[in-house]
Amino acid sequence: MQDPITWKDFRQTSLGRRLLAIGAICLLAFLLSIACAMSNLDKAQDAQAQYQQAQTEISQLQDKLDGQTKSLERLNSLTNENSELKIQIETLQSTADSQTAQLAEKDSYITQLETKLSAASAPKSGGSNAVSTATGGGSGGETKSQTVYITKTGSKYHRSGCQYLKKSKISISLSDAKAKGYTACSKCY
Repeated sequence: MQDPITWKDFRQTSLGRRLLAIGAICLLAFLLSIACAMSNLDKAQDAQAQYQQAQTEISQLQDKLDGQTKSLERLNSLTNENSELKIQIETLQSTADSQTAQLAEKDSYITQLETKLSAASAPKSGGSNAVSTATGGGSGGETKSQTVYITKTGSKYHRSGCQYLKKSKISISLSDAKAKGYTACSKCY
């Protein structure tokens, strides 16, 4: 029977050395694989953290985009309202222009009525209802029944077509105008 081989003797044999070398290499490979696995695990955890951060940023950007979309929709709504208001303004302006023209016609009609009323209430001379004008009368001067016009705020009397009668035009006899202190307009007299 052979003597049992001791560990020391086994290490010294070539087969033992080979087996120890192979075992060391396997151990090293195992340790390297564990280290690589740990490194990959760290990388995977970093990648997971980056993914979660990216998801958070995407969510924030989506919220921002939703807010901007709502702002854009509001802006479009206000633009449409503005267009509608412009159309209403144009319609109201047209109505106002039409009513201004009607008012001018009515003012002209009122002025004509005032002239007729003034002529009708003026003293009659020689049984005639005609109103004489200063330019063609027989006395060569202005007659008592001549109609002139005054304004609400002025101190002058005017002829019918005077430019200063645009805002107001009140008919009055020439003698009444002079009696109330009105003087002749330098433009139309």
